[in-house]
Amino acid sequence: QPLNEVVEKIERELIVESLRETDGNKSAAARLLKIPRQTLSNKIDKYNIVEKYKAE
Repeated sequence: QPLNEVVEKIERELIVESLRETDGNKSAAARLLKIPRQTLSNKIDKYNIVEKYKAE
């Protein structure tokens, strides 16, 4: 697998995990990931991450 695909897969998993841990709170998830909230929002759009991360 190309490196960029591996990095994107891991990045996506970390974003989903942080959103689950924060019950979908993007600001809190961004703080956990130590990235700006806008960057997180951009990545959520890029990876088409939807409501899957909500705790069930």
